[in-house]
Amino acid sequence: MAETDRARKNGLKALKNVKKVLKTTGWEPEETEKEGVLRVDFSGDNIPIVDALADVRIDYERFLYYLNFRERAPVKQRPETMEFVTRVNYDMVIGNFELNLDNGFVRFKSSVDFTGAELAPALIRDAIKSAMDAVEQYADAIVEVMHGRKKARKALHDAES
Repeated sequence: MAETDRARKNGLKALKNVKKVLKTTGWEPEETEKEGVLRVDFSGDNIPIVDALADVRIDYERFLYYLNFRERAPVKQRPETMEFVTRVNYDMVIGNFELNLDNGFVRFKSSVDFTGAELAPALIRDAIKSAMDAVEQYADAIVEVMHGRKKARKALHDAES
């Protein structure tokens, strides 16, 4: 079997495992128009996150989990938001915050490379938990910075205290 066939077969199996883990968590993942990407809607919840994307890059054997913030950083606050993201990411062990400087979109990403290995449910749960833990710790701080209520250093200090 060609390497690409093996990778695709493994990637499709990983996607099934991701769906199963999301459903076991009590979420209702929605298919998106992009192959391998499932969306979990949090728009009805009173949290800074609007949705999550579970993205299995099927042919590349990668799993990415994104938590997308509800609000975008206004143009005026993007430099301070960028400083916060840079500072918080420096010591981040797993995953990272991302800021799109063109539109102010903020998200957190964790990922797993499962090349040649099964993407086991425990690895999926760990990637999701790592993202959720980071967002839980830093979401309020980043929102404060996006609204101009705190400077990056102060917000980070408060979040880590």
